[in-house]
Amino acid sequence: MTTQTETETETETGTCEEHGEYEIKVFALGGLSNHRAAIGGAKCPTCESIYQAKLSKAHELQREEKRKLKIKECIEQFERQIPKRFNSASLKSYVIQNEGQRKAMNICHKYLTGFDTAIKNTGGGLIFSGTVGTGKTHLAIAIGRELSKRGVDVDYANLTDLIRRVRATWSGEGNERDVIGQLQKCGLLIIDEVGVQAGSENERNMLFEIIDGRYQNILPTIIISNLERAKISELISERSVDRITQGGAVIPFNWNSERSVK
Repeated sequence: MTTQTETETETETGTCEEHGEYEIKVFALGGLSNHRAAIGGAKCPTCESIYQAKLSKAHELQREEKRKLKIKECIEQFERQIPKRFNSASLKSYVIQNEGQRKAMNICHKYLTGFDTAIKNTGGGLIFSGTVGTGKTHLAIAIGRELSKRGVDVDYANLTDLIRRVRATWSGEGNERDVIGQLQKCGLLIIDEVGVQAGSENERNMLFEIIDGRYQNILPTIIISNLERAKISELISERSVDRITQGGAVIPFNWNSERSVK
């Protein structure tokens, strides 16, 4: 035969040397005085509150230090990758002289504004397409620089170097799966000079694998090319272009080269 054990709750008084008396609730199991325990512990509630506040503050400081360290690492990593010619490239240093440049700049600003919301939800990327010397790389690097300052791990490479990075693993320099995996998972991937490489089937397949992996992970990619959109599609495949621009945009840079007037 099973009997139900009764639990009685009582109140006692505790004393804190610093904060004085406080109430302790205890329970007596089955009415036995030798089976008693404090509910929620027998600590002074004021002392406990102060301790928890200090603990919370310590955790907050620790999280802030980790955030600052991550930002520092992201900035240093990105700055190591970009060409010296673009060491000072920023949105502020981009000179606007025509309506096309103004539209490009506005899109870049909107992209940065929505990066933590809309872009995070869609993985939408950008394609900078058009004339040589119109500031495509400048603006792409400016976006990457701003995002690295937010703690986003941005990877920049021209396509020839990116392909070389993967092919180097074929001769034993690292693991191909690891290299492609890193390119598939970084916060933003910027691929420059698309159209300079040979455009072989092997290169298209390699690039599609990277872009498709990023698409599946909902991560954005920025493509920079001197070719028009249609030519880019021929070179890297329409599937790759479609995955990059879903939730993103193609920005045409179809004005005269800045280099020719300097």
